[in-house]
Amino acid sequence: MALKQALQCCSEDPTRSVLRGACMSVDDKKLHYIVGTNGRILFSANSFAFDIQKSVIIPDSKFLNWTDLMDDGCKLAVEPSAKKSSQGWIRLSSPQWTFMTREIDGQYPNWKQCVPAMASPKTVIKLPAQAVKQLLEVVPHLPGNEEQNRVVRFKYESGQLKVEGRSKESDWTGVFVQDPNITGKPVTIGLNREYLLFALKFNLNEIQIEDALTPLVCINGGKKLVIMPVKLDVVTTTKPAPTPQPTTPKPPATPPANERKIEMPKTSVKPEATKPVENKPTASLIDQVEKVKAALKNIVRNLTALVSAAKLAEKQKRVGEKEVEAARATLKKLQKVSL
Repeated sequence: MALKQALQCCSEDPTRSVLRGACMSVDDKKLHYIVGTNGRILFSANSFAFDIQKSVIIPDSKFLNWTDLMDDGCKLAVEPSAKKSSQGWIRLSSPQWTFMTREIDGQYPNWKQCVPAMASPKTVIKLPAQAVKQLLEVVPHLPGNEEQNRVVRFKYESGQLKVEGRSKESDWTGVFVQDPNITGKPVTIGLNREYLLFALKFNLNEIQIEDALTPLVCINGGKKLVIMPVKLDVVTTTKPAPTPQPTTPKPPATPPANERKIEMPKTSVKPEATKPVENKPTASLIDQVEKVKAALKNIVRNLTALVSAAKLAEKQKRVGEKEVEAARATLKKLQKVSL
């Protein structure tokens, strides 16, 4: 299973051939690892003892993902090449399947230096089973799934943890996570939702966070997934610009780029305390209309998120009712049994 998980995290970049597979590392003679990375996430699992003399890189294959070859365990055999310049053979076998391939030739990177030292992380989040299930259902449907980085963010403040998404020109929308066990300081961190779903599917339910710019680490036992964070925008697009105040005239100077965008048109009257601008009422009316439009868009997005959460709650309620009915039916049958 660890090998299959490592292959899901390997790279698809044709220019980085050594990352297009999972490495069975025996460089540490006391503790062997299975590693997979694409440069933005890194999966590692330890506590292995492989009977091989040197590290081997197993190439990713659609066959390994389509079949159940590695689901219940399989046997690995490595036949090194007689020539140093040639690739050896790898065989994975189970009672039903046998897979043979050439190993990837090359030196796997020193992946351990990419794992941050989390001796005492500032924030630790432990997710119970119900929280993992909730996130697996909610995260794919948060706003922003169509954006390039598919960003979601964890926001921990006031003793509550919220997972949120945001699309273009909208505010953050999300849900509160069910009963997490959190220790440490408040933090807000963004990450690619695809990589977060990897951690959840692998049941890596402890998340260690140093800060918003340091890779976070998801762990469970000997398995670990390191995820590079995504830098969040600090400026919200829906915040209205402050109303300009009259100031004392100053010598001409070149204004910054962000101020040039809000300069008055060249045909307008120079701003003075005693001379009102003729087109000010029209411009103010247009600004109010734009603000109302933006507010309505945010309301629609929030309502959509609430509908999704309500549907999820209703689904869980129906499942619970079915379980109660099944239990009642069983009890009725037992009551009819005579000894």
